[in-house]
Amino acid sequence: MFELSIRSPDIFSYGLGALAFLAFAVHLATGWRGGLRASVLLATIAVSALWAGANVGFALTENPAFWAGQTVLDALRIGGWLLFVIALLRGARTALQWGPALLLLLPAAAWFASPGAPAAQTGPSRLAFGLLLGIAIAGLVLTEQVFRRSLEQARWAIKPLCLGLGGGFVFDLYMYADALLFGRLDADIWAARGFAQALVIPFIALATARNKDWTIDIALSRGVLFHSTAFLASGIYLLAVAAAGYYVRYFGGSWGKTFQVGFIFAAVLLLGWLFSSGALRAKLKVFINKNFFSYRYDYREEWLRFTNLLATRENNISAPQRCIEALANLVESPGGALWLRGENGSFAQAARWNLPDSQARENPEQPLACFMRTTGWVVNLDEYREDASRYPDLQLPEWLRSLAAAWLIVPIIAQDDLIGFMVLAAPRAAIDVNWEVRDLLKTAARQIGSFLAQMQSSEALLEAKKFDAFNKTVLEFLAQN
Repeated sequence: MFELSIRSPDIFSYGLGALAFLAFAVHLATGWRGGLRASVLLATIAVSALWAGANVGFALTENPAFWAGQTVLDALRIGGWLLFVIALLRGARTALQWGPALLLLLPAAAWFASPGAPAAQTGPSRLAFGLLLGIAIAGLVLTEQVFRRSLEQARWAIKPLCLGLGGGFVFDLYMYADALLFGRLDADIWAARGFAQALVIPFIALATARNKDWTIDIALSRGVLFHSTAFLASGIYLLAVAAAGYYVRYFGGSWGKTFQVGFIFAAVLLLGWLFSSGALRAKLKVFINKNFFSYRYDYREEWLRFTNLLATRENNISAPQRCIEALANLVESPGGALWLRGENGSFAQAARWNLPDSQARENPEQPLACFMRTTGWVVNLDEYREDASRYPDLQLPEWLRSLAAAWLIVPIIAQDDLIGFMVLAAPRAAIDVNWEVRDLLKTAARQIGSFLAQMQSSEALLEAKKFDAFNKTVLEFLAQN
């Protein structure tokens, strides 16, 4: 039995939580002015107070009835938070559609697969802990979606809510991951849960003060889906690692714990490597763009990134190199090279990025330069190799045929004049070069053409001024002597 004293951490923890939730519920009730979001929030806080009270009852008496009651109340409490987040994300209509299902299924599932009391030697199957862990991950993902979908000007108001709810779901994720691993709730972690949930209240209160009517401007973007998908995949991956780590420890005998630690460390290293992989990020972006959006690009985001990169000033990166990188990033290409027209009219390599140096020159009257000057087309070398008739009158020079990494040839045009062309390397993930990709590349290439032409004009003007200053100096010297 537990000692009837505030020195018992579970009694103190859940007692503090019950008082905090009750006080906050009274405060919300006195200022309640109606509305779905306010009603769901008030009901969730009230249920949280009952949940904490039921846990105090169990800590005092160890009566199984209190444990069963807190299990159902916990499911209702979590269901209320999920419903509140859905109301913020999708509006009142969607919340009303999802509400009955959440508030019936979660308590039913909790009752059917009720986790045993903390520190019990014989608990239920791991189905309960797996279910509760999945709910915690879902809550964390939904909370992250609220923050990422909020416009910049609305994030100040919604940030405390996301911090509070996210912290609560992170604690639940930790507690149930540990329970899933060892087959029972850890008594110390369970005892700290009431205090941890009480710490959420100041954040919710601050968010309530900043959002009188809980209306949030929502904007869905590719960045939202990319980060949320990666976040969800990471959660599933870590869940699988936790399950595998348990079996490694269970069947490993005296070496089990050592193998478990080594296995988890290797899994975390692998996750870090996957997150740092440009190819994996590129494939994920292509998947999202294909399956969730009618257009491949978020043009505002891409154009801002493109122009910012062109405007960047770095001592070790030349302007032509920045142009290559800016154009390559549009199609997830890891490298490229730029040929510019020189004083004698021929095209020579002026800069390269992750491609080998080339001394090849292209005469302006040769087929490649004539084709690009006449058509302004972006040449897909994969298409050309499959069927050269798609590009009539185009003959590739031998140096370009031998460049294995070459994928696209993009003409650089300034004021309807071909001043160069760019060769881009094959992308990290397979990309369908359709009309949208071609139009974006041609538009960006024209911007690069104007930028390079202006840069060349400025350099020529600077050289002329230097030459003029030199001539004046020589003339003054001769006049004095």
